[in-house]
Amino acid sequence: EEADVLGLHRAGELAEIVVLFFRRGALVSRASHTLESALSEEDLLAGFLEAFYAGARPIPREILLPAKVADPSLTKQALASRREGAVSLAVPRGGVRRRLVLLAQRNARHSLAMAVEQRGQQHQMLSALKERLNLPRIPLTIECYDVSNTGRDSAVASRVVFHHGEADRRRYRIYRLRSLAGQNDYAAMEEVLRRRMRRRKTDPLPDLLLVDGGRAHLAVAERVCEEFGAGDLALAGLAKGGRRGRSLLLHAGEQERIFLPGREDPVTMNRNSAEEYVLQHIRDEAHRFAIGHHRKLRSRTSMSSALDGIPGVGPVIKKRLLQGFGGLRGLRGATGAELAETRGVSPRLAEEIVLYLQERR
Repeated sequence: EEADVLGLHRAGELAEIVVLFFRRGALVSRASHTLESALSEEDLLAGFLEAFYAGARPIPREILLPAKVADPSLTKQALASRREGAVSLAVPRGGVRRRLVLLAQRNARHSLAMAVEQRGQQHQMLSALKERLNLPRIPLTIECYDVSNTGRDSAVASRVVFHHGEADRRRYRIYRLRSLAGQNDYAAMEEVLRRRMRRRKTDPLPDLLLVDGGRAHLAVAERVCEEFGAGDLALAGLAKGGRRGRSLLLHAGEQERIFLPGREDPVTMNRNSAEEYVLQHIRDEAHRFAIGHHRKLRSRTSMSSALDGIPGVGPVIKKRLLQGFGGLRGLRGATGAELAETRGVSPRLAEEIVLYLQERR
């Protein structure tokens, strides 16, 4: 009903804190602050609350936080004194409040990406990544591949490209998987990388190629690169420790794990480090791009398949109907007379389509 919700995201000593203001049950405003600090998360949040609510800024009854603050009793006492009433500092673990904190966290992540670009921090972060992964050179161009696979007919993979730390969207690409038999991420990754390598003369290879996955995905990438004479290309596989689902945010206790060629144990990224931020940002963009296209593809497939099985409705008429009525929802709301206005659809066929769709609501 009345709360301020904080989100925090860090990249080395650069931190972004976003505050979402909820009043009368609705989001009414937001504020974003970029800070440079080597303080711990707990001390950073405590210091921010002290400074943010100084002066005449109204303090709500409840403040939702992504993590505990240092000396919470002292912070609550100071805020309550200014508000002249009790203040709750909560780190929600579930329910609506937890979802609001995750929303603030996503806002902070996006705001930090913009702040990084504006401050020209990319080269410094890429240098840190080079040292952490022991790369032969600073990875000025990075490609990342992700597979979104929930079935043979709608399996896709994505490529995103970052140049000097910034997304080069002109070079993004979606791969419709051609030879995949069943749900096999490794076969999907192999197909995508083979197709990538065949274009290496017209599309130069990057300084670092990332695959979303662990040691097995990395092994696929190594095998394909060797086959095409690119065995010296820097490779890495990205995986989360204690991974639960495909959330774009790490859960408590999770860390990024980086699998490298010729190394048995993965490199574990330091939480909130510059190099972790770079890899998270690129991998999350690849996942967002793949899953977004995958959802569009599934939506188109489901609309088209809804008309399968009607005698007399072939691919051409199906396309005319879906385009003419703006999709499946428009078709279901149309009368037989309206459908019969479509070229190739007789009045009798139109009535059969109406009955067919009504039976399958």
